[in-house]
Amino acid sequence: MISISFGAFKPSDEDMHGIRLLLQQIFLKDKTVGLDRLTECLMKEETTLVIKQTEEEEESNDDQDDDQDEDKDKDEDGSDDDEDQVYGVTSLVDLSNKSSGAKDVMSYLNKKMKRKNGFEKTALVINERFVNLSLSLALPCLESILQDQRPFEKYILICKILKFKNKRKRTKEQGNKKKKRKQDDQSSSSSSASEVDQDDQEQDMDLDMDMDMQYQNPEEELFVDQVSNDCFFDFCVKDDSPDNDIRGGNWDEDDVKMTPFRRVLFLTRKQLEDGVRALKQDLTQSSNGQKK
Repeated sequence: MISISFGAFKPSDEDMHGIRLLLQQIFLKDKTVGLDRLTECLMKEETTLVIKQTEEEEESNDDQDDDQDEDKDKDEDGSDDDEDQVYGVTSLVDLSNKSSGAKDVMSYLNKKMKRKNGFEKTALVINERFVNLSLSLALPCLESILQDQRPFEKYILICKILKFKNKRKRTKEQGNKKKKRKQDDQSSSSSSASEVDQDDQEQDMDLDMDMDMQYQNPEEELFVDQVSNDCFFDFCVKDDSPDNDIRGGNWDEDDVKMTPFRRVLFLTRKQLEDGVRALKQDLTQSSNGQKK
């Protein structure tokens, strides 16, 4: 039997392509950030860790012999590179170091904020992984960031969020039937009829304003909880996404439609620490609940 686990490692040159793909999850098709330059920047950062696969083998001797023959065949044709796959990356990027990658990120943020900011003593937190990986992998990587002792005054985290449009949308026919029933019941009173119209308008307004939100990295919501409303801003990245509707596939007209956004957080050191502490508490409570 082979059990698959993951570990955090210092990056090697072979990891550059995998790191670049993970960075693309943040910046998508926006050309302001040169992903190759930013990848090179991460390769030079002491805080950078990559999540890769490790194997723990518990096999019989016969199974081991068979697997060794299979591994040899795979090595000859180069088809088995799972162990070299980068599944996640965590790092701090010093935005004041004037590297080309850092300058790209500053230009990107200034464009989205529509104003110029020098970002002195500011670090960009990179926290990316494949969406199907366990949330628990984020904790040790984020804790490693806290070991960095550089005197940053601000930490920037770019969260990937999805906003759901018309989640409780009624069909036009349903709305007209409900409105007609109310008008029939209260047709004897013009004032009541006015109240019906007003009630429908208010309900329609509520339906139009009904927006739900999902964080693609769930732990990022814990960091949002640490800041006030004036310490983050959102912007839509629909035009930069590979597809306007990121779900793909064939969907019915009444299905929930998701629009990709980015939420940029400005965190103090304490808020970053509090967010990591909240993640640790959540994971501990979840683990205890499963044991029960």
